[in-house]
Amino acid sequence: MSMFGFARASALYMLSNILPKISAVFLVPIYVRVLSAAEYGTIALLVTLVGLLTMVYRLGMDGSLMRLHFDSSADDRGGIYGTATLFTLGVAGVSTVVLAAAGPFLFGLFPGDIPFFPLGLLALLIALVSSIGFVPSVFFRATRQASKFAAFNIGGFVLTSAMVVLLLVVWRFGTAGVLFGQLIGGAILLVIALWVVLRLGRLHLDRKLLGEMLSLGLPLLPHAVSGWALRLMDRWLIGLFIGLPAAQALAAIGTYSLGYQIGSVVTILMASFNAAWAPYFYGIAERQAAPRLYRHMTTVVLAGVFVVAVGLSATSREIVQVVARPGYEAAADVISVVALGAVFYAFYTMFVTIVFVAKRTRRLALLTTASVFVNLVLNALLIPTLGVVGAAWATVGSYAFFAAVTYLYARRMYPMSVDGVRLFLTALLGIAVAMGARALQPTDLIVSIALHFLISVGYAGVVLLVLVQPMRQLLRLRGEIRQIGAADRLGTAV
Repeated sequence: MSMFGFARASALYMLSNILPKISAVFLVPIYVRVLSAAEYGTIALLVTLVGLLTMVYRLGMDGSLMRLHFDSSADDRGGIYGTATLFTLGVAGVSTVVLAAAGPFLFGLFPGDIPFFPLGLLALLIALVSSIGFVPSVFFRATRQASKFAAFNIGGFVLTSAMVVLLLVVWRFGTAGVLFGQLIGGAILLVIALWVVLRLGRLHLDRKLLGEMLSLGLPLLPHAVSGWALRLMDRWLIGLFIGLPAAQALAAIGTYSLGYQIGSVVTILMASFNAAWAPYFYGIAERQAAPRLYRHMTTVVLAGVFVVAVGLSATSREIVQVVARPGYEAAADVISVVALGAVFYAFYTMFVTIVFVAKRTRRLALLTTASVFVNLVLNALLIPTLGVVGAAWATVGSYAFFAAVTYLYARRMYPMSVDGVRLFLTALLGIAVAMGARALQPTDLIVSIALHFLISVGYAGVVLLVLVQPMRQLLRLRGEIRQIGAADRLGTAV
């Protein structure tokens, strides 16, 4: 593959993973304009349930399938994908039947008194039809069919979103419309996935291959579930600890979910950057200049994250006023706090790159599990007294802990350093600016938007001045590494 082809494929993979997440944020205003806070809270809970069930149904095979693809011959690959498809569908199908039978009882234990018929049943069916979506995605990546990978993932998101908007906005099906739209989109993608697998050969279950898949995949499942819990468990904990009647608890969950979704824009942007940064750093990590480049890149990136987080915090009340119907006002406070939590997640993202470079990822599952425990304890302590804002602060605390322990782990395996003084001063100024902006609340919405936007731009300008020296060093080091790489290639050619 040429360098142009490699760059094009990398861009398509990155867009396929990031674009649906970014676009999902832009769908939020549609939801919260049509749905009440309680209805949106219901959707938030059921969507997190679908995500958990889909993950469990796959039993880690979405992580092991790629490796087995390259460990097998071309003649055996049809059996690999067929086995993964049949087994996952079998697990999902049996689980769906069992959960559907026990559904009314189980949903009676859930917060919010969400009816199992039809909402709970729809959630189970969505998880069922979504269970094998990983199979064609892995196949397209493994065979370097970036265009088909993008078409399947981005096209699937667009199709599902269109069905949801049609049923929710045009036909006014309410909460059930969102779930029906996801079910229809998922069912169409299921048919496409089966068609892709059938083209590879006859569907059959190979017990030997299945054993290999599970031996590789099952150890990945606890880490995946811990990651889900760290990101999404708080919706359920709000319903458990907030101490409100069912309808009010669902409204609180809906308000929190809106604030969390908007505040997590910082996390999405960081993931977009990391999709390009991580492969680049893996390739140059052993170069002499790499630790210095890492230090300056960390400074520049995290300072940029501060700017976005401060901008979100400063304009949080205006954002909620513009995008949501009345009843979501408390989401503004959630946005500010979750944006701070996303800053700590950005620290973690930079630190964990070192762990992957050193190929010492075994303890990451332990670190994630410990962070989940911290999150659970903080939610139990803070939600009863602070409500949904307490859940947001629990996110901050758990992500701060996650970043700290990852840093302590990573620094043992690589000569990494962080410009702590520059980042501390940038953060301190950002907190002061955000607090000052939130204290200034003109009654006129347009004036308020303009004022807080100018304050955010002013902070960004100051941060840019602070970053002049690190950015110069970063450009110099990149040029130095590029020259060394060119010399190495020339020497190899000679």
